[in-house]
Amino acid sequence: DLIPWIRDMVASHIGFTPPHTYIDELSGAFTKSNNTFTEGPNSCGYNVHAWYARSTTGTATHWGRWQMNVAQPGWYEVEVYAPYCNTGFADTHGAEYEVQHNNGVTHVVVDQGVNLGLWVSLGEFYLEPGGDNYVYLTNKTTTDSNLGLWYDAIRLRPQPISPPTVTIQQPATDTWLTNRSVNFSWDVTNSANVQRIDLEVATNAAFTNLVMTQTLSAQATTATYTFTQDYHDLYWRVTVYPLTGGAVVSTTGHFGLDAAAPTSTVNAIYILAPTQPVTVTNYLIHWL
Repeated sequence: DLIPWIRDMVASHIGFTPPHTYIDELSGAFTKSNNTFTEGPNSCGYNVHAWYARSTTGTATHWGRWQMNVAQPGWYEVEVYAPYCNTGFADTHGAEYEVQHNNGVTHVVVDQGVNLGLWVSLGEFYLEPGGDNYVYLTNKTTTDSNLGLWYDAIRLRPQPISPPTVTIQQPATDTWLTNRSVNFSWDVTNSANVQRIDLEVATNAAFTNLVMTQTLSAQATTATYTFTQDYHDLYWRVTVYPLTGGAVVSTTGHFGLDAAAPTSTVNAIYILAPTQPVTVTNYLIHWL
């Protein structure tokens, strides 16, 4: 990488806006344990500086934390950097990064030793302004001890967000069901950008007379509901709520529910007057 001030000067001169946000280990967004770290020799590292410690398979003795503050909610690729420096010993093969993001915690192991001087992606994560989102790294590994483990810059790059789509599948439209326990299913694309899903069933297509509504997890693609009575007309739909706001509503499905077996009652039997000569007796049966 170019020294940042040279990079920024060139970018300004040519009207280029860098796509990344950099979080340097010398910035206020980086904190570390209060013990001895070694600086990379000869001003090596991104922004001509880097910290390192020795790896251990025992109890961690060093840690570093990069706070990821973003101005806009969205998906960001998070990359880490380990410099190529002449320290006189090899570098770790098992740096264990912890990424705290809005959807939880993700652990990623990076082989710093084979990626020196390169940016390595930890993945794409959803981040929001004001969230306690960070990258955390200790010197504890499961691979080696007494090798170099680097704390240099990280960088974030916003990713394009594709809106989710939803397609209803079952019950099939305009079918009659004979079981009041109804299985619903649907398909969602780009589900990583979903925070929740609502399933609604109503007796009218305007959904002003709801019979059932359920709020489901972002990963849900099925649900089962047992109705307490039969309905001639039921309308159902699925609404997907993206992480980035707004709502995506499926088409409306329609089905009928008739689980009760038919019944009938015979209330009269008439013997019709026979014709002559009598060969057949005719009956008239009346039922409800």
